[in-house]
Amino acid sequence: MSVRIRRVLAYAAGVLWALVGLALTSLAVKPLAGPFFMFQFAAVVGAALFGGLGPGLLATLVSCIGFFAAFFPPHLNSPEGYRLSSLLLVSLIFVGLAARLRTAKAVETSAHLRLAAEKAEAEAARAKAERAEAEAKAIGAQQERLVAVVSHDLRSPINAITMTVQRLQRHDDVSERQMKGLALIMASARRIQSLIADLLDYALTRQGSGLPVSKQPARMGDICQTALAEIRSTHPNRTILLEVTGDDAVSLDAARVEQVVSNLVTNALKHGADGPVTATVRGDGAAVKLEVANQGQPIAPELLQVLFTPFHPGVNSKGVGLGLFIVREIARAHGGSVSVRSDDQGTRFTVVFPKGAA
Repeated sequence: MSVRIRRVLAYAAGVLWALVGLALTSLAVKPLAGPFFMFQFAAVVGAALFGGLGPGLLATLVSCIGFFAAFFPPHLNSPEGYRLSSLLLVSLIFVGLAARLRTAKAVETSAHLRLAAEKAEAEAARAKAERAEAEAKAIGAQQERLVAVVSHDLRSPINAITMTVQRLQRHDDVSERQMKGLALIMASARRIQSLIADLLDYALTRQGSGLPVSKQPARMGDICQTALAEIRSTHPNRTILLEVTGDDAVSLDAARVEQVVSNLVTNALKHGADGPVTATVRGDGAAVKLEVANQGQPIAPELLQVLFTPFHPGVNSKGVGLGLFIVREIARAHGGSVSVRSDDQGTRFTVVFPKGAA
């Protein structure tokens, strides 16, 4: 229904209210011993509440004319004129109050409708966000499963490559040039193996149980010697130092700790500005600390905050950003912790392995 039609119906209703009031007043003249205004007041108030100020004023005009024509003689005397004036004045007051009440009700209704619409929009947005979050989680879970499956399946062909290269390296008829090529293949294969191991470890941490460790009595210095020997073979032109002080005996998962040493020292070699890299082992009665330091440029403070975040490549790194994350998870699996300090003197990572950790 258009606005114009609604306005016409409202004015028609105002006239109808006034006529009904006059009819009721006529019927009540004999029982009440005279015409009274109560029905007309109800008529103008009803017209104003239904249609607003305009229909209420029209109902007032019709009521006054009808009262004058039906109940007053052609020539008004003073008392009758006062009565008719009082009908007009009080009706106008009632119409104004009723119109204001109608406006207030309309504003309140509009506000309620607007709030209901906003609430419905908020609920729809929340439902949409929840669906998007659930979809993102499902996609993330599928991607993590895919990473784990593919990484696991890649281990067999990479192992076959490394075994074949090792057999070829033992042949006497391999030339020096071929030996260099095999060494390059082996280094690349080991890099792929390291990446696969990091991806599988990441998949394990995403399951919420942490990395599995199998602790055995060991010496941190011996573990570092083993890890550094392999790193020195692939970086023959770099200086890698090892210092061991105190009681370095502790219960550890040697393979996992070798992974820690390898990740930290390799990272230090990348960012050490061709300077020496120092691995220091310090033991006491409570814990064994492993420190790996280089003399490279300091790491920006904003990068220090996310350095152990998975898939954050860090400073000028082309890797996938899992090495330091794996270091942190291995330390946590041993009940320990890892921290980093970087300034103009260089960068130092410190890993603490408590001796009494379960």
